[in-house]
Amino acid sequence: MLLAWRSADVHNLCAAADGLERHWPQSAAAAKDLLFTIAGAPDLRTLRHLRSLRLRPVKERGTRFAELSIQLEEVEMSALVLNERGEQVKLASPDQFWKSAGHQPALLVEKLAAHGKELSPAVAS
Repeated sequence: MLLAWRSADVHNLCAAADGLERHWPQSAAAAKDLLFTIAGAPDLRTLRHLRSLRLRPVKERGTRFAELSIQLEEVEMSALVLNERGEQVKLASPDQFWKSAGHQPALLVEKLAAHGKELSPAVAS
């Protein structure tokens, strides 16, 4: 899957050879495993069938499901599902979410968190 990032600073931390180890030492291994697993999958349907991951659509304000939570061990990613044109996919129910979003090729990473602590530019400084 393609990963786009809301924060260039968080992307740079995750992409740096030792970025996660320096700024998130206790969760670096799980974060790397999560990112590697997601990036290696062709679509969400593939990720959904992996027993090591927990995927759950998250409801935004109102009635639509717009965000996806993906968790591996203590690390959780919040992301928006994007279609092949880079547009956000929003759906009315979890069942509809998986039917329509399962084949989508990209995610916009909103945040990464572990043990309730978000990896952010402020935390990483």
